[in-house]
Amino acid sequence: MADVDHLAARLEGIDFVFLGTVNQLSRRPVTLGTFETTPNDMTWEFYLDEVKVLSEDDDDDDEGINLQLSIFENSLRACRDEGVGHVVVFETPGTPPSERKRFASLIDGSGLSFTYLYTPLGTRWVNSRDYTFEKGVIDQDLALTSATLAKQYREKGGYEDGDWADDLPTGGMVGKPRKKEPPTIYREDLAAIAVQSILSLDCSRSRCIEVASRGVQMVETPGAMTSSSLRSSRLVRTDREWCVNSNVLAEMLVPVE
Repeated sequence: MADVDHLAARLEGIDFVFLGTVNQLSRRPVTLGTFETTPNDMTWEFYLDEVKVLSEDDDDDDEGINLQLSIFENSLRACRDEGVGHVVVFETPGTPPSERKRFASLIDGSGLSFTYLYTPLGTRWVNSRDYTFEKGVIDQDLALTSATLAKQYREKGGYEDGDWADDLPTGGMVGKPRKKEPPTIYREDLAAIAVQSILSLDCSRSRCIEVASRGVQMVETPGAMTSSSLRSSRLVRTDREWCVNSNVLAEMLVPVE
C-alpha cells in the first residue's frame, strides 16, 4: 500500500472502490516467490474493521494513526490516478472521533466523489453466525440519516478540506432499547447498504450516511423510517434480486440525493 503506481495499476477498469478508515494491521512474512528481496522480508496485511480469524500465535500489530492515514491517502491517490468514479468509505469502529476530520480532509483532497458510511459512536459491528443468501438483509431495525454535499461545496467561501466531518448528520437510534448494552449492527447489512448505494444513488455526488440499529434489542417507534416498516410480505424471488430484501434498502435510500 506504499506504492501508489502499483495500486493504480491494479485498479484499471474499476469504477467503484470500497475503503475503510482505520484497519487492523498484522505484520507477516512476504510469501516466497512474490515480491520479496530477501527471505526475511516482512509486509503488512490489513483487515477492514478487525481480524476475524487468527491463530493463537499471530501477533497483531496495531500501528499508529499516521500509518493508517498513509495507507488511506495512497489508496485515494491510486483511485484518482486511475480514474475511479466513486469511493465508498466505511468509518470503522476503530477510528478515533478526533481523527475523523483528517480522513475527511484526505477524501476532499483527492477530488473524488464519495459516500461516507458510519455508525453511531459505540456501535459494535458483528457477524451473523448463520447468514445465508436467502436471508439477505438481516436487521429489521435499520435506520438511515443522510446529508448530501452541494455540487461545488469545496468552492464555498471559507471552506477548508474536511469541514463536512465537523457536522455529520445523526438520527441516533430508532425506538427504545430493551437492554443496557452497546448497539450492534451486522457487517452483512453494512455491506448490502454500501452496494445498494452504488446501485441507487447518483455517484457524481458526495454524501454522508449514518447507519443506526440496535437489532433485536429494539422496540420500534411508530412511524419511524426503519427497514421493518418497509419490509414487504411478498414472496421472495431469490433468482431476481442481487440481495434478498435489497428492495427495503433501495426504498430507504429514495430520499437521499
